[in-house]
Amino acid sequence: IKCQALLCGHYSDITCVAVSRAYSIIVSASLDGSCIIWDLNRLTYVRQLLTKDSAVIQHVAINHETGDIVTASGSVIKVWTINGELIISKQTSSTITSMILTMGPEWMEEMNLIISGHKDGSIKVWKCEETEHRNFTEYGKPLS
Repeated sequence: IKCQALLCGHYSDITCVAVSRAYSIIVSASLDGSCIIWDLNRLTYVRQLLTKDSAVIQHVAINHETGDIVTASGSVIKVWTINGELIISKQTSSTITSMILTMGPEWMEEMNLIISGHKDGSIKVWKCEETEHRNFTEYGKPLS
């Protein structure tokens, strides 16, 4: 293994990293509350997501079809454009412990899904509706 580049921009421990070859970006988040988009081809800084709070982003994912970036902090999921604009923010009922983006089964109208695991033991499947005012829809309720 040989280090190809050292990307500097965070001031604390890195909490998560996601990569999209389709959009040639790397997205990294840190304990300092920053979330940075990097150019994968040039290995350079592109921009920082302006989170407007100091919440630590624990999870980040990139939609390989749209370039949208999904972040999770505590119990909040946010969707951003590749240009760093906040599209939607959703407060969930429990702290998010894991998150992934995936393609859903054919029977679901919205194929791009956000799946989140939560501290309360639930797994939630979300779709982000493509409307003028985007909205999150939760497919399942936690099992009791």
